[in-house]
Amino acid sequence: MVIDHLIKKRRLKVAELAEQGQQQQKLLLAEQWLLTQRVTSFLSSAPGLVFSFTVGCVFQLRHHHTTKLLRRIAGLQWLRDLQAKVD
Repeated sequence: MVIDHLIKKRRLKVAELAEQGQQQQKLLLAEQWLLTQRVTSFLSSAPGLVFSFTVGCVFQLRHHHTTKLLRRIAGLQWLRDLQAKVD
């Protein structure tokens, strides 16, 4: 009797959690679709095209020594900021 009650209670909890998981998955998919639409809209706008062009240029220069130096400096600055937050 008690075991049946506990099993029933556990099954209800599992069903509730499964429903929550499904709802969260639907919400996640909707947010992902919305983000995709926003990115597509942004990249087809003038600022998006400028951004895309700039990233393309920087990507072509990724092996250039100046680009590597700038990345190293930015990385060091990021690590210093991170360490300052921890301390």
